[in-house]
Amino acid sequence: MALLGQVALVLGGSSGIGLATVEELLRAGMSVVVGDVAKEKGEDAVNKLQAQFGLQRTVFVHVDVRSKEQVEDAFVSTMQYFKKIDVFINSAGILNDMQWELEVDINFNGIIRGTLAAWNHMGKHEGGRGGTVINIASQLGLEPFAGSPIYCATKHGVIGFSRSCGEPYHVRRTGVRVITVCPALTQTPLIDETSELKQLTEDMKTESYRAMSTFPTQKPENVARGVRHVLQHAASGSVWVSEGGEDIYEVAIPKRQDLRVPP
Repeated sequence: MALLGQVALVLGGSSGIGLATVEELLRAGMSVVVGDVAKEKGEDAVNKLQAQFGLQRTVFVHVDVRSKEQVEDAFVSTMQYFKKIDVFINSAGILNDMQWELEVDINFNGIIRGTLAAWNHMGKHEGGRGGTVINIASQLGLEPFAGSPIYCATKHGVIGFSRSCGEPYHVRRTGVRVITVCPALTQTPLIDETSELKQLTEDMKTESYRAMSTFPTQKPENVARGVRHVLQHAASGSVWVSEGGEDIYEVAIPKRQDLRVPP
């Protein structure tokens, strides 16, 4: 997939993995709409991007992924600015099991809202051009994590939802690929703020710190390079992991017939 001249909408794009991905796509010759709930931070980030990449290639829109209307408006604004949408990336997320209803609404429901909006605005069945959706999950969506069970559950949900939306039935119907990227521990505001980590109990917070101390870390730029690779090469429904600063790799999740444990 050639990226030059393509248009992307990136939610959660004002910092961390989202911002690094925006920069990577701009370097690839794309135009990007940066959507985020953090208005001041987002506008500041876009001002810097415009100084580096030009005024015409990136804009900011304020969007809270908890709001169906604001997510829909972000797609409408992208069409108004650039006349098309080729790629949608949802990287918005929080780590806060203490406020688990909010966590579920952002991490999981927000992914659903964004993907359904992408189908509405990009899908060939709705008169669109087709395209690609990349949903950002987590390596913790592929394994248990005792310290943050609800965060872990939201990321498992993102993978199951995205794989289902990426099935051939939906690709034929919409012309939209849906792909999942699962970053491992990454140096982002989500992790930098772990001194304020909010878990259900103090001992679960301690367990989270203990487990996280055993994980290799990486910079957001490594995940962004992986997103670019996936955008160019990945099949719909596939799941990819970016960890430890290494090249992104695809993971094979077993089908039903492969699940039985041998005696």
